Amino acid sequence: MKKYKRYTLLVALWLLMTLFTSKCEAAHDGFNEVGYPFVFYRDFNGKGDYSLLDLGFNCGYWALDIGIALLVFFMVVKVINRFLKKPNL
Repeated sequence: MKKYKRYTLLVALWLLMTLFTSKCEAAHDGFNEVGYPFVFYRDFNGKGDYSLLDLGFNCGYWALDIGIALLVFFMVVKVINRFLKKPNL
C-alpha cells in the first residue's frame, strides 16, 4: 500500500507544478498556458492575428507530459524502494 501512497504524492506534485507554472494572462491581451514541462493548452483572447499559433488543447504534448511524468514517477519510486529496502541479515 505504501507504493500507492508514493505514486499519489508524485502525481500531486506534478499537478502542483503544472498549476504553479501555468500562466493566466488572457484577460490582459496575453495567453493562458497550461502544462509542465510542455504547454499542452494555450488560449488567447485579445487583438491580433495569431492564426499561425497552435491554440487550444494539444493532445500530443499532453501525452508527452503524461509519459514523462510516468517515467519520472517509476524511476523515483524505484530509487526510493532501493534505499528503503531492509538489508538481509
